[in-house]
Amino acid sequence: MSLLAYFGVLRKKLLYKTKVEYGDYALNHYEGCQHGCKYCYARLIKKKPYQVWVKARPVANAISLLKKELPVLRNEIKEVYLCFSCDPYMPLERKTQLTQRIIKILMENDVAFSILTKSDLVLRDLNLLSNYDKCRVGFTITTLNDNVRKFWEPYAPSIEDRIRAVKTFHDYGVETWISVEPILDNTYIDLIYKLQDYVNQFVFGKLNYMKSNLNWRKVAEKIVETCKELGLNFILKKELANHLTKCPGDYVKL
Repeated sequence: MSLLAYFGVLRKKLLYKTKVEYGDYALNHYEGCQHGCKYCYARLIKKKPYQVWVKARPVANAISLLKKELPVLRNEIKEVYLCFSCDPYMPLERKTQLTQRIIKILMENDVAFSILTKSDLVLRDLNLLSNYDKCRVGFTITTLNDNVRKFWEPYAPSIEDRIRAVKTFHDYGVETWISVEPILDNTYIDLIYKLQDYVNQFVFGKLNYMKSNLNWRKVAEKIVETCKELGLNFILKKELANHLTKCPGDYVKL
């Protein structure tokens, strides 16, 4: 069955230079996201109605675009991120296997890539990813409280499932990272302690476009203090780092 049969969309371009501070090139091979996170910046920026956004569709010509663009950009690319405006392992991936096809092409072209997902479905590709030393697997974990998760990320896998997946990839020797963005509550320090032995890098970001009761200056200071004390590799995204009294550059990377 073709990807167009899934009401796929067509695009003129797939790979793009991301504006995310720590990123390089990225691609988004789905339009929308079935996880339905209420804080999703991509949906807000694109001004898509919630019920439209959660009915995600594949980019039907993603494979042909990738094969066309990779030879042109190969020497410029340091790392490709999958994905920043959708989840590469949303439920639709079980049917389309589009993410799996894309990472195979990246591997065939010896391109480094980094996955960012909320889903333990990525374990499906464990054997594939654990045999490629130019990939990283990242999970978004915004809270340790699964009741908070259920409110903000209603259709995403549980926190427990994500943590289990992180530990599995770590045990298989795959480089792992955690995106704690947006920080939703005061469990972010407990999260650091809980995952520090299984994660190569933490990325922290604040809740944008919506109100929060958190004191972002205190949050940023506590993260820096804790991560320095533990000797961890971490990044504060610029919106959060800007709340620090002293901020080296647009964001903190230590």
